[in-house]
Amino acid sequence: MKNNMQHSALKILFTLITLVFIPITLLATHNRAGEITYIYQGDLTFDFTITTYTDPNSPADRNELIIYYGDGVFDTVIRSSILVLTSSIQQNKYTRSHQYAAEGSYTIYMQDPNRVDGINNIEGSVNVPFYLETILTMPDALLFGNNSSVQLTNYPIDYANVGETFTHNPGAYDPDGDALRFSLIVPRQAPGINVPGYQYPDEYTDCDDTFTIDSLTGDVVWEVPCVPGIFVIAILIEEFRDGIFVGSVSRDMQIEVLDNPNHAPFIEMIADTCVFAGEDLIKLITANDPDIGQKLTLTATGGPFTVDISPATFISTPTINSVNGTFQWETECEHVRKEFYQVIFKVQDDYKLGVTPQPLTYQRSWIIYVVGPPPLNLTAEPQGNKIQLQWDSLYQCYNSDNFIGFTVWRKTACDTSEFDICQRGLEGTDYELLDSVYVNHSYTDFDVVHGQIYSYRILAEFAENSDIVPTFYYNRVSSNPSNGACAELKRDLPIINHVSVNTTDVENGSMYLQWYNPDAIDLDTIQNPGPYQYVIKRYEGFDASGSETEIATFDYPFFTSITDTSFVDTFLNTVFNPYTYTIDFITSEGLLGTSTSASSIYLTSAPADNKVILSWNFNVPWTNFKYDVYKEIPIGSGNFDSIATVETAAYTDMNLANGVEQCYRIKGFGNYTAESLPADTLINYSQIKCETPIDNELPCAPVLTVTNICDTDDPSFDPADLRNDLSWTNPNLSCADDVIGYYIYYATTQSATFAFLDSVQGAENIEYSHKNLESLAGCYAVVAIDSFYNESVLSNKVCVDNCSDYILPNVFTPNGDGANDLYTPVLPYRFIDHVNMQIFNRWGALVFESTDPILNWDGTDINSGKDLEEGTYYYVCDVYEITVNGVSKLEKPLSGYIHLIRADK
Repeated sequence: MKNNMQHSALKILFTLITLVFIPITLLATHNRAGEITYIYQGDLTFDFTITTYTDPNSPADRNELIIYYGDGVFDTVIRSSILVLTSSIQQNKYTRSHQYAAEGSYTIYMQDPNRVDGINNIEGSVNVPFYLETILTMPDALLFGNNSSVQLTNYPIDYANVGETFTHNPGAYDPDGDALRFSLIVPRQAPGINVPGYQYPDEYTDCDDTFTIDSLTGDVVWEVPCVPGIFVIAILIEEFRDGIFVGSVSRDMQIEVLDNPNHAPFIEMIADTCVFAGEDLIKLITANDPDIGQKLTLTATGGPFTVDISPATFISTPTINSVNGTFQWETECEHVRKEFYQVIFKVQDDYKLGVTPQPLTYQRSWIIYVVGPPPLNLTAEPQGNKIQLQWDSLYQCYNSDNFIGFTVWRKTACDTSEFDICQRGLEGTDYELLDSVYVNHSYTDFDVVHGQIYSYRILAEFAENSDIVPTFYYNRVSSNPSNGACAELKRDLPIINHVSVNTTDVENGSMYLQWYNPDAIDLDTIQNPGPYQYVIKRYEGFDASGSETEIATFDYPFFTSITDTSFVDTFLNTVFNPYTYTIDFITSEGLLGTSTSASSIYLTSAPADNKVILSWNFNVPWTNFKYDVYKEIPIGSGNFDSIATVETAAYTDMNLANGVEQCYRIKGFGNYTAESLPADTLINYSQIKCETPIDNELPCAPVLTVTNICDTDDPSFDPADLRNDLSWTNPNLSCADDVIGYYIYYATTQSATFAFLDSVQGAENIEYSHKNLESLAGCYAVVAIDSFYNESVLSNKVCVDNCSDYILPNVFTPNGDGANDLYTPVLPYRFIDHVNMQIFNRWGALVFESTDPILNWDGTDINSGKDLEEGTYYYVCDVYEITVNGVSKLEKPLSGYIHLIRADK
């Protein structure tokens, strides 16, 4: 039955009151460990399971528990199962369904007052409530699908021994394939409230031990316990879907450290492994015990045993001294997922203290990646100006629910090497993604050029998908790569290999063009008979678009007469223009095809302070793999020497003298990868580019501070000496070397625009006083100026405010004796723009008002002009002060009494 939270609070209060009257003996041994998990059932409905581990001998047994769903609703849940693990440990399960009204994040929890007594690292543990918490997060199901919590396959109660390394793993498995992260946290006793005074096991002990958890595997290692007794830890297991947090489970766990003449058994090392889906994974596991005569029991838990399709098996028979077990898993395509599977092997001895079993255990984790098998028999064949790919249509996992298609990958160079079985995908390799193929088992690559050889590989793609939008995928993972298939286009067209600047000039520049001729066999001169013709075309820019210029024609009656391989293009403006070239190849049947276009290297430069920044661009079908940067040395000699070799198309020449021109040229080194071409290194030059370094870099901004009399505790006020004192840092001491002065800017209010105030010469002069002010309120900024009069950005804006002062006295004597005849504020007042002063007699009639801060009331009535009688008058005064935000009214008006005294002169 559902209940509201008000009833919940009353029930908890009643329970706590009742506990006061229960003898401590009834509370001593009950809750030891536990967790809350959930399984999604659809329509925002979840099956929640509270699992607790208790002492069955305790009278504080719970046939029902209260679960809070985090949405203002709670349930009383009846125990659904009991499993007695030992004479002192009982597993209890409480299961209930709950439907939420909307997606969101909810904290599910339970609380019970009966925690086991005598826990070393929780003082007074019997009086500390036992609390379990799980976070359920429902992100947009449209994008992220639905989610069940992590499931835990190992019991959270274990034994350790003084002097023996302790190992444990919760055996966490996520049915949705989400990534899990493990951490140790402080146990809680209520929502948001940690157990007071809790200590981690290695904090409690006074020895050199360490207690850790592996954040990826969940392996808990205590190296080594030194104090016997019961310890409690809490393990937080968070799950992430494509980096997005989707939930967590907090497990309370109990470790009982014994002090027996017994040694823990040991499991031999197990190397993590990968297996192709569809293969049978078999592993022999061996464990030993250093103590002779003990019977060892070897068990296994973990995700492979819980999968719905073809779960794993583990067979082992307890034996003396040493024990073996056989793990077997007939993997299926449905097992392919992004995250690894984990198997936890546990060996336990049969040590008894008298007749009481006090066994020691050892656990070892084994990581298994189920990898999508590679697509088979990939081939690549050139077809005209494209390359056609084919692979086996009967992909092994084609009908698997988590198979979503193929991706095509390519690199420039032939690569037929084999990848390791653990290789998933091609991220981080030289291969680049070309496209995705969801139905076909073929692909046509049109983006290929003559002269390059390409290596192709195919990946099968797997993912989970949204129940609402099946085409939205998450937890995506690639298969092992297919075999590499290499192909290159036939050499049936000219292939340009040089476009190099010979001469740099505005009118008489020249370019050197060179090419490889077609191969007779690839061309098939019978199918494409002569005569033959080359037509060379030129374009301005980096591609063969825009207007073309036909610059040369070569005619050949026979293929064997094709001997030309170069051409010099003259009368060009190579200073301001890059050029691109193509070669049309014409047979007796007409245009057979056009070579891939190739451009020159075009160098650009930018001046900077004591340096020149170079960069260059090109668009060529070959691969440029390095560049020599040439510089004219000495200046004006016409001789160019290499000053650097780089692999990227950029370089900065440093430590130059400003105002002195420098000239540069780039030498590019490239090659084609096609096996049918010579293994030449292709060398091409850019034009010569000259640049003069100048100081056009802004100096860094100073850091400004402003002080005035208002910064003192009791500022004295001298109206003739109102000033703001500015000081700032010298950029030459940190990030510049040629600052020569500063500009100071000022604004009267925070919203006003800065205006130039003054300048200061000399980088070392870092102070300035803004004097003769009527108001201290204002804002300042400073700009640094270097030797080329580059201005830095504004410094930090510093605004200072007035410290206004306006005090009204409570007595004055307007008797004409020349002393205190006028009522004024205590002088001097400061930084007041105006006031609204009103003075009333004892009957509430207004007798004086003024907006002038000086007031100068002579004690006469505002209405009659006659002298007022001696007595007490009441005033209210609104004060308007001058501030950095403009004129501002004081939040609270001044008010009080004035005693008017007319004593004799």
